Amino acid sequence: SHINTLPFFSMSASLLFFRNRNTSTPSRARPRHGIFKSPLLQASAVVGESNNQDQERRKLADMKKELDLVKSEVSQLSKNYNAEELHDHIRLLHDYNEVKDATQLVIGRIAELRGTTTKHLHEQFGLDRES
Repeated sequence: SHINTLPFFSMSASLLFFRNRNTSTPSRARPRHGIFKSPLLQASAVVGESNNQDQERRKLADMKKELDLVKSEVSQLSKNYNAEELHDHIRLLHDYNEVKDATQLVIGRIAELRGTTTKHLHEQFGLDRES
């Protein structure tokens, strides 16, 4: 009630005044608002951190093994193929896909003109829809 009689004090300033007035030396006063930190919890945090580090090390080791396997596969494959053959093969696949797309357009147009489905025309011409 005596805080209300002193309007020039703010609430937070008056709380600081009353909190610190019981301490013998303000410079050595311990804060009373801190959270208690148990040494047992800190020890378990260290153990948890250690487990996390172990898991990370295992993950890293697994990733290194996987990387070594991929490098080995690439090495094996590069022994069996040369770059020129590979580029020729890719070019031929590209040509094949262009011809197949054009053929599908023609079959679609024929189906439209005949009033039927492309599935029916594939069956009629003995074509496999997957190839």
